[in-house]
Amino acid sequence: ARQFESELFNDLRNGDKKGSTTHIDSLDEHFTWMKKDVVVFAGYPNMGKTEFEYFLNVLKSIKSGWKWAIAGLEEKDGNRFFRKLIEMYVGKRITVSDERKYGQFKMTENELRTGLDFINSHFFWVKPENKFAKGTIFDAFDYTVAKHGVDGIILDPFNKLVKETKAGLRDDELLVDYYRSCEEFAISHDVVSVTITHMNKPEKVVNDLVPMPTAYSILGGQATNNAVDEIVFVHRMSSDYKDKDRVIRTAKGRDQDLVGVPGDIT
Repeated sequence: ARQFESELFNDLRNGDKKGSTTHIDSLDEHFTWMKKDVVVFAGYPNMGKTEFEYFLNVLKSIKSGWKWAIAGLEEKDGNRFFRKLIEMYVGKRITVSDERKYGQFKMTENELRTGLDFINSHFFWVKPENKFAKGTIFDAFDYTVAKHGVDGIILDPFNKLVKETKAGLRDDELLVDYYRSCEEFAISHDVVSVTITHMNKPEKVVNDLVPMPTAYSILGGQATNNAVDEIVFVHRMSSDYKDKDRVIRTAKGRDQDLVGVPGDIT
């Protein structure tokens, strides 16, 4: 216990170190950013999980100066990847379908330049030689953290990650091995580790309503739930993809008094 003496007295004098704000008060009640934690953002296809997670990243960069390394495994080129982030930062589009109707939503060259400068200094696209192997991705994250001093790493999406050969391991054990690597990296580099993942097919859609997922709906189910610190769902109740209403649900918080209590925001 003596090796933790200074930390224990610091807790006594200053209180527990709580998660860092998302800068959304209603979300902070249920989820905050805690370095050294392993976080999963999940949702059924086309429900906006990646967009919401990236939005939180951009907001955290604007308000707190955080930097992020992102292995966007579904992104075919950097243009689309950075364009998405720049448009979030500026709040306007780089192109619009009809300039006469929607010209006010198109950014100016100065706005594009400002957005490009900001995103360039806060977001780093990680693209290892073998982008679908766990080891090379973490090597690339290691290099990016050392070079740029990032605060969080993001893998999007998990299902693109190819299994590395580990004789005798079941699928659930492979998942645990991956999240253990996330945890070790997050702790050793003092970053938050985020994985964006898909889920199993919903059991049944009734009256066009998609059932709210649980922690066991995630790819890997119980193995994932046991291995990570926080789980955040992005969910659309309607099966109509045009429906803009979303529910954000935090389904797990390992240290709820520090990061927030599981619950819903709409």
